[in-house]
Amino acid sequence: MDTGPFPSDFSNLRNLTALYLQSNGFYGWLPVNCSYWHNLSVLDLSNNGFNGSISPSILNLSHLTTLNLTNNSFSGEIPNLNIPSLQVLEMSNNNLTGTVPQSLQRFPSLSFTGNNLSPMSSPPPILSPASLQFSELRSVVVL
Repeated sequence: MDTGPFPSDFSNLRNLTALYLQSNGFYGWLPVNCSYWHNLSVLDLSNNGFNGSISPSILNLSHLTTLNLTNNSFSGEIPNLNIPSLQVLEMSNNNLTGTVPQSLQRFPSLSFTGNNLSPMSSPPPILSPASLQFSELRSVVVL
């Protein structure tokens, strides 16, 4: 188990496919430029003491399937991580604020618990003609 600030030379490891650093006692900002990790599919930084905002360079991880940032002290808003390959996302128990971006609302709300986030917006209900009152039916257009 290592403790201390995150080693900045990790960004030099350009052929990483998975990085599991959970429960190592790392703390402070995450000074890594993640854009160097083109092949990374798993990034697990859970159960450390990272703080600051989530780096927008994570957006460059187009092969990422799993991102676990649980139990840190990340703060600020969640970036719009529009990564189609992402299958597992865990961001619970941080200090994140704002709203969950639309691109991440496909993940369970438990992925975001323990933060200061606004409730996720839900899509408006789909109304069927059977659920409408007679007076409302006059304004429904059927194509």
